[in-house]
Formats: sequence, C-alpha cells, structure tokens
Amino acid sequence: AAVEELKSRIRSFIYQAWPYSKNNQYRIEESDIKKLVDNCTDKEEVARLLNEAILLIDEISIFTIHGFCSRTLKEFAFETDQNFDLKMMADMTAQAERFGTKVIYETITKVDFSKRPFTLWNDNTEIKAKTVIIATGATAKTLGLPDEAKLMGRGLSTCATCDGFFYRNKVVAVSGGGDSAMEEANYLSKLCSQVYLIHRRSQFRASQIMVDRTKNNPKIQIMTPWTVEKTVANDSGLTGIIIKNLETGDSTELKVDGLFMAIGHKPNSDLFLPWVDVDSHGYIKTTVHTATKTPGLFAAGDIADPTFKQAITAAGMGCQSAIQAQKFLEEHEEH
Repeated sequence: AAVEELKSRIRSFIYQAWPYSKNNQYRIEESDIKKLVDNCTDKEEVARLLNEAILLIDEISIFTIHGFCSRTLKEFAFETDQNFDLKMMADMTAQAERFGTKVIYETITKVDFSKRPFTLWNDNTEIKAKTVIIATGATAKTLGLPDEAKLMGRGLSTCATCDGFFYRNKVVAVSGGGDSAMEEANYLSKLCSQVYLIHRRSQFRASQIMVDRTKNNPKIQIMTPWTVEKTVANDSGLTGIIIKNLETGDSTELKVDGLFMAIGHKPNSDLFLPWVDVDSHGYIKTTVHTATKTPGLFAAGDIADPTFKQAITAAGMGCQSAIQAQKFLEEHEEH
C-alpha cells in the first residue's frame, strides 16, 4: 500500500503540480520517501519504484519543478541499491561495447588534427581516428579553500540546481558576482531559509536586471566587499565559513549549512587549439550543430555549451555529434 501511495503521489505531482506549483498537496517530501524506504521490507521493489520515478521526472526535466529535484529520489534509490550509479554506467558502457565500441581508460596528452586520419597520443601510445568527438566538458572553478576537496558534497558545491534541494529550509552562502551567482542565489532562495551572496567587490559583473532582482529578493542578503577565507566544519560537514572584509580587514564567522561557489567554469579545450575556434571563455565554437571548423572534428556537451550546462542537453549534443560523425564518414569514405 505504501508503494502504491507513493507512486500515486509521484504521478499526481508530475502531471498536476508542475511547473512552479505552490500547491503543497502534491509535493513529495524527503521524509515521505525515507519513510517508505525504512518501513518497506521489499527493498528491490522500492528501488524499482524509485528508479521508475526518476525516469518519469527526467521526461519533463526541461522544466523547473518547484521545490523538487529528481536527484533526491536517486539518492534514496542509491541507499536501497548500493550499486545504482555504478550499475547504470556499467550498463551504458556494456551497450556501447556490444555495438563494437572499444573503451580505453587513458588520458590523451597530445593531438594532431592537421590531417586525417587524426592522431591522438597518450604518453607514447598513438591512436588514429577518422573522426573525433570532443566531449571533455568544463571544470567548475573553485575558491581553493583549505579542505575544499574533503568538503565537496558535504557542504561545498558548484551547482545549485544539482544540490540545492538538500539545503531546503537551511542557511547557505553563494560566492560570486556574475549572472551565474545571481541565478544560483535566486534559485536557492526558493528552497533555503536564508541566502548570503558574497562578493569581493562592491560592483557586480552581472547584468543590471539580475542585480536588481537579487537586491529585491527579501531572502537574499548581499555582502560586499567580502571574501571567503576558509571553511569551518565538523565530522558531519560544513558548519560555517570565515569571511574577510576587504576594506576594513575584519574577519568574522558566518554560520551556514552550505557554500555554493558560482565563479564560472574553465572549458577543457586548450589541448585542441588551434584546430577549433573558441569564444572569450574557452568554449568551443561549433558551426552546423556540433561540427567545428575542422572537417571530421565535432564537439559535444559542456565543452561547447556555455549556456545550459545540463546532463540532458549534453546527452542530446552527444547524440547529434554521433549522427554527424557517422554521416561524415559515409560521405568521405574512400573507395
């Protein structure tokens, strides 16, 4: 009965309450899912149901769903099936291998795309390829704080839409001064009880409309010119941050449950210059869909997407690039 009740609430939420619904009647609380997991003896059935719910929500993930994130379902599914993520990746890899893909777990350190077949090197190993799809992504910039790596996922984050749900009704801080920081702060204000926006300068790089929206948000407190110096944590994770005023030199501890670093991304494109054109931030410029300026060379995912930066859009670009690469091979096959 508990399984059927949750299933009914999931469907009611998806089809009746999205998007931006304020009606809590259909909201699925974290406690509801945890209660189901704790009380149900059939763990396999729970895992199956939650996985089904993830698929249902992912079908409409292009919309912003008020107060809910499918990742929460995924986290509890992970608790019921400890191999949830690993199995999914393994299944995808196995499917690709079943169709003839050879997977090499190495780091490419050098490339030469001046002529076809293209050449790639891993140290001294040489790989030849008729086409190449670049999908090296973009690495989120961080503040370089002490214990940063240890606290990632335990209070520190670089993605509000990914992790914001876990800080619902909690106090968080956002570090940054651009449009991304403003967007993350406003997004988090819908979930969190208090949001501090910390920026080292009194002026923002963000557009004026985003600055005005943030200033007019009663749940966001803007703190300038402050900078984050270090973290404060216990065994459970982040409990606060030490911030410093750059005008007075004063330092103080700010009690927060989470710190979101929104200071941009670094596209991993340096290796592929000069065979691709990049914008001022280093994102690869494409011409027709995922094609680059070099025939036979394609770019997909965050490496060529400075706007959306979502897994679902990256997967779509991956599909486009694969189809384009196949078509390129068919049109340039030597007879």
